[in-house]
Amino acid sequence: MIVHVLGSKGFVGSQIYEHLSEKGFEVKGYSLENCDLLSKDSIESALLVNPTDIIVMAAGITRFDDNSLNSMNDNISMIQ
Repeated sequence: MIVHVLGSKGFVGSQIYEHLSEKGFEVKGYSLENCDLLSKDSIESALLVNPTDIIVMAAGITRFDDNSLNSMNDNISMIQ
């Protein structure tokens, strides 16, 4: 079974990635380093290249120096 973890470099996503890997799942990880998680097209392209059984959305934008409303809007846009 193939699992895609969006936000695999973050606190929660990295734990999910590690746990699923240890349980024998084939896990593909995505973070801002290899996929623009704010772009629907970028995510769709990544998922089309690597077919999946399960998608885990663990990505989140936290910007302490930025307006919290902007961070909240970015987080909402990732799941639309």
